[in-house]
Amino acid sequence: MLVEGYIDVISVFCAGIPHVVATLGTAFNDSHVRLLKRYAQEVVVSYDGDAAGIEASLRAMEVFLAQDMIVKIITIPQGHDPDSWIRLHGKESFENMIEKAPSMIDFKF
Repeated sequence: MLVEGYIDVISVFCAGIPHVVATLGTAFNDSHVRLLKRYAQEVVVSYDGDAAGIEASLRAMEVFLAQDMIVKIITIPQGHDPDSWIRLHGKESFENMIEKAPSMIDFKF
């Protein structure tokens, strides 16, 4: 799973999802995808639910497409990030969002 920040990593990990990393506000690029691809063939992107998070998800999607990776994107409701969502709604709700996460093509449409 790919998230935006340190606190998101901690919350997602504590919710039982051990394979989580953060982009930490850096521009996500091909070298990041190549590194991720060494460890996983499928990635779930869970950025913040604001306009900037959605735009970042769309930009990341293009980078993943160029590297032929399988990607699903979680859309967290506006005003939340993985950390706040898990704290307010619990890990089961977050796991449900992961299960129902659309592919990047469905997300774009």
